Amino acid sequence: MSKILACPASCCFTNLLLVVSFLFPTSLMGDINPLLPAGAALVNLILLLMLVTKGKLVFLLSRLSLSILLLSLIVFYTLISEFDSYAWGQIFYLLPLIFLVSTSSKISLKMSGVLRVYYIASFFVIFLGYSILLKIKPLTEFVVGFYSYGYADLVPRMIELGKPVSIFGSHSIAAMYFYLIGLLAVYIQAKMQGSRLINIFIVFSVIVFLTNLQSASSAFFLMLSFVSYSYVWLSSRFKSKSFLYLFVFFCLSTFVFLGVFFGWFNFVFEKVVGSSTSGVISRYSSSALENNIKYILESPMSGIGFSYSPLFLYSDSDYILSLLKYGFLGAVVFYFLCIDFLYKNIDSRYFLSSLIILALLSFSVGYYVFTYVRFVPFVLLLFMLQGALGRRESAYS
Repeated sequence: MSKILACPASCCFTNLLLVVSFLFPTSLMGDINPLLPAGAALVNLILLLMLVTKGKLVFLLSRLSLSILLLSLIVFYTLISEFDSYAWGQIFYLLPLIFLVSTSSKISLKMSGVLRVYYIASFFVIFLGYSILLKIKPLTEFVVGFYSYGYADLVPRMIELGKPVSIFGSHSIAAMYFYLIGLLAVYIQAKMQGSRLINIFIVFSVIVFLTNLQSASSAFFLMLSFVSYSYVWLSSRFKSKSFLYLFVFFCLSTFVFLGVFFGWFNFVFEKVVGSSTSGVISRYSSSALENNIKYILESPMSGIGFSYSPLFLYSDSDYILSLLKYGFLGAVVFYFLCIDFLYKNIDSRYFLSSLIILALLSFSVGYYVFTYVRFVPFVLLLFMLQGALGRRESAYS
């Protein structure tokens, strides 16, 4: 069996599953079907099982024990919840993530196949992004048909406003994933030590999209992209730490200059911190998460599990949502599993692991991150890329 799984055909199937998983539709002809998350979870689980069978992902007893503890707490909270309605569909978002964070990555694949997966997925996302900017009707109808998300009018409204949300549904989610896609392009460029126009095009497109998304998240990630992309690329060219410290000082000085003389601080503050209708303030104001926060303060150690109440908001703030569903202890276990898994498995060179974790934790202030349907395939793509790049480095060293 192991020989069969190690054959090129199996690698191609793994790559195909990864593309399908990352680009999985969230609607059918505009209908946000609740069965689609189950389909995406099934593809993710098949992909994860294949990688475990191949020995590319290895279960760790410590993480597996914590995952079982977390699931036990969620089931317990569900059984004792005062609410008699249940949202069992949440399990489709949670199971692939729990499976993934219970493992350690040993992925090392051939460079060409992994790059092909990354570029296919990136170009599909970028193609749909530009189709929205250019308002190409057949393609925008395709986006509405197969990538509507959240509620029925969300994506049509994004397209009407010219926001290139592509496959991500919301301008907030799109901002973070565009930033991460661009970061991977810079990482590939840095590791391969050569000029690849395709990576430059991806980064250019990411900047264009972040500029046009016009949201609190896009303002934050646009600022972060200028600093982090430059840092990753320059740190691959200049090994002197003094030069890198000088670069960081230059960036900070530039931001201070822009803030003082051009009012840029006010712009970023208004976009990111926001007001009662947008930004961070809108999510934590009395009109949004009031009931969630009230329940958490009254019952900090007991979550609601998979039970459901229309009193609560389930889309804003990963932190509040985790405390609401998993309780304080469950939330601590959940974030420890996620952060520890990412930190120990993502390449620490060029501060890649720190930049990705910073992006995820920052975005968690305003939206749920780790249980988002495209999170698991994105992490797997990241692992495949860094594994293939590491294998390439070893071959040339």
